[in-house]
Amino acid sequence: MTPAQRKRLAMLNTSDLERVLLLMEPTEKGTSLEGPTSAARALEPMLLAHEREHMAALFLDRRNRVISAEIMTIGSHEFTIMDPRYILRRALHVNASGLILGHNHPSGAPTPSQDDIRVTERMISACKAVGIPLIDHIVIGGPGCFASMADRGLIGAHTPYPAVVGA
Repeated sequence: MTPAQRKRLAMLNTSDLERVLLLMEPTEKGTSLEGPTSAARALEPMLLAHEREHMAALFLDRRNRVISAEIMTIGSHEFTIMDPRYILRRALHVNASGLILGHNHPSGAPTPSQDDIRVTERMISACKAVGIPLIDHIVIGGPGCFASMADRGLIGAHTPYPAVVGA
């Protein structure tokens, strides 16, 4: 984003800003994600500056490159719904080989709640059933303020951010 675009965004009210952020592409298609920091950077444009929780998905190819990045649900100021069938249907549609989920905490605290952990465990099981690994679930609290469930050991036996496969 250019400085001029940042200045124009700064002049928008919150509801206008939410609409603009929903339309922004979080990262260039084909960008490789190498770890939680690059995943959080890719998710931030979709998840920051909202008064309600939003849940997004980064659909990846075999080389951890972004195929698609999408807002999947918009909830209330306290929670959002994460439907594994809806997310995995989209993952299969775009032929994803991996999945990173992210959602915001409007409070600014990135610590995963017990509900966040439970729904992540449910997603891990659903992902295993269709052969698309859940690589991480990132909770965004604010710019540069995030928690990676993979880093916290909450993703289980999955290897987070596997080495790039193929040429």
